[in-house]
Amino acid sequence: MKMAKRILSLVLVLVMFASLSVTAFADDAGTVTINIVVDGVTDPHTAPAGITLQKALNNLYDKGEIEEPQWKKVADWEHPDVTHYALTGIGDVVSKTGTATDLHAANQYLTLDEDDAVANHPGYYLISSDNGYHYVYVGYDWTYTSTTVNNGDLYTYMCCYTLTPGETVTITYSRQITDWTQENPLP
Repeated sequence: MKMAKRILSLVLVLVMFASLSVTAFADDAGTVTINIVVDGVTDPHTAPAGITLQKALNNLYDKGEIEEPQWKKVADWEHPDVTHYALTGIGDVVSKTGTATDLHAANQYLTLDEDDAVANHPGYYLISSDNGYHYVYVGYDWTYTSTTVNNGDLYTYMCCYTLTPGETVTITYSRQITDWTQENPLP
């Protein structure tokens, strides 16, 4: 009987040890690394998986790890009745862009070539309307990539992107240059 109690005690100790190990490993598997990059300097943070990137950034602010994120309510490009929230700043590092009204502000934009727009004028510009409407956008913005998405490219607003366990998300403030042609003019 004495031997049975010792064996039972040993088994209970092993079970307790195993259960603590499983909990510790489960916690690691449920986290995400969020790197915030400004001027080439990376500031790493950890957040729980299963929440949106917007919620994770707001939680990091609530814990005092980052300065306050600023969000702008925007309409969905394909479904204007659907709204999203775009990151426009973290603390005093804010997006520096023009607006779509720059397109219609003066006729001078019709004579602006793409190289000049990119070099000297942040904002949205109509470059030509010969074969569709060719636009260029230049500005300093917040973008993000993920280790779990093909090529790291994401086209989902941070308010709609759910973090997955073990993922690394990199949020970068940098100069963006995009050009495209479409059939109809921007509103």
